[in-house]
Amino acid sequence: MSWTLPRQNLVLAACLVLLTGLVSFAVRPLLPVDETRYISVAWEMWSQGSWWLPTRNFEQYAHKPPLLFWLIHLGWAVFGVNEWWPRLLNPLLAVANLWLIARLARALWPANPIIEGNAPLVYMASWVTLTFTTTLMFDTLMTACVLLAAWGLVRADRGSRGGWSLFASGVALGLLTKGPVILVYVLPVALSHRYWTARAGQGWYRFLVPCVLVASLPVLIWVYAVAQATGGEHLRELLVEQTVARVSGDIGHGRPFWWYLPWLLLIATPWLFWPALWRGLRQLPERALTDRSLRFVAIAAISATLILSLVGGKQVHYLLPMWAIAAPGLAFLLAQTEARESDVRTMWVPFAIPLALVWLPVSDPDIHADLVAIRPALTACLLAIGVGFYLARRTPATRLVALASAGLMMTMFVCVFAVLRPRYDLEHAARFVSEAQIAGRTVAYVGYYQAEFGFLGRLTQPVASIEVAQIDQWVQDNANGLLVGRSKRLKVSDAAVVYRQAYRSDELLMVDSSSITASAPADSRIDALAQP
Repeated sequence: MSWTLPRQNLVLAACLVLLTGLVSFAVRPLLPVDETRYISVAWEMWSQGSWWLPTRNFEQYAHKPPLLFWLIHLGWAVFGVNEWWPRLLNPLLAVANLWLIARLARALWPANPIIEGNAPLVYMASWVTLTFTTTLMFDTLMTACVLLAAWGLVRADRGSRGGWSLFASGVALGLLTKGPVILVYVLPVALSHRYWTARAGQGWYRFLVPCVLVASLPVLIWVYAVAQATGGEHLRELLVEQTVARVSGDIGHGRPFWWYLPWLLLIATPWLFWPALWRGLRQLPERALTDRSLRFVAIAAISATLILSLVGGKQVHYLLPMWAIAAPGLAFLLAQTEARESDVRTMWVPFAIPLALVWLPVSDPDIHADLVAIRPALTACLLAIGVGFYLARRTPATRLVALASAGLMMTMFVCVFAVLRPRYDLEHAARFVSEAQIAGRTVAYVGYYQAEFGFLGRLTQPVASIEVAQIDQWVQDNANGLLVGRSKRLKVSDAAVVYRQAYRSDELLMVDSSSITASAPADSRIDALAQP
């Protein structure tokens, strides 16, 4: 086997992503509310044999199509129901993304193997990439779909017979992952074909339209199956209401148009601090006029960012597919200028920023105590990175930056979750809820319950979700029930609490209904706070 530069860099990037994922798995729990929600949806589908209809708290979950849940089921079918397979799924998908980025870079610039070699490292070394590819969410899978479709477009433009099949496969899988948002990432660049094509007069749109229609068939079959399972009663919510609400920002995360701008800077860190990149950017206008492959990358990345900025609901991880397509473009710019030894020394600067932040004085005593706990290990890690940059300054700079980024993120995971893990680990609480349900007791959560206990407790019954104003009536109707809530919503005497743990910024409390009935002492009755 010939270990060329692209293959060496791809293997290095894959190993660093997998190692970071393993460290994350070892030091942190499933994080509420997103990770616990998604794995609970997969658990409910599995336990009920509901392969077509995702449910959350045993009610239809219309927010996401089922592909991620099916991938979780695939691992469970082989290894049995477990926590490690869903949590390692995204790092494995991230490795696939690195390979797809390398293939996309080769298709765009086939005569320059340096771009193919550096593109996976550029993508992987972003701190945002390393953070979100270790979490159980949809965006790493969506990134794979976008890359597959983008790679297919370039291959189709270059005359490859299988290009349109790759494009259709990417769009089909993307529709089954997060719905029509896949078109935001790939359709604008497909429609602007004449601005980046290397071959004119191909009858492009005669192939594009049928491919999109064919790619829509799998998700339409799934929608039909959901309609059959539910009698069509939830079809409007699935197809229209929740999509419109996301566009308007009514379903959480409603943010202004400019919200992504500072996050674009973070997603490009640490490369943003590399002088060689800025020397390459100065050549960007001239290069864009002559290099059609660079136009492809620019159109795809910029159009997706602009459209996502117009959408009301915004999250930083929505940018991951855009960043994956942009990575070959950044690798191209880096290849236009030779990195200097002084550039490598300068790259220590972004890694010093976390060190400066943890040493800042804070007035909150709890935050101060957390910072004091993580300062020594983080300081040692960052000093080691600085020494490494100096001693290995003749090593290829992209590899140094990738190693430093992975080392920083692994250290951050270890330090931060050594302090925060008890506040986010709901395993014991979920078991307590499960035991209550097995004993025949009704359980209610005060506030918006998002299936935080479902998988961790292997629940087979729903947890009621009630508002603060409904507590008294619920207690009267469920004399043997278990009431669960955060201390910011409930005040209760210590005598009434049967389970307590630190949770996020306050506490998670569980109270027996029998201890707060009308005949109970006044000091053990629950009083609602003003804010639900």
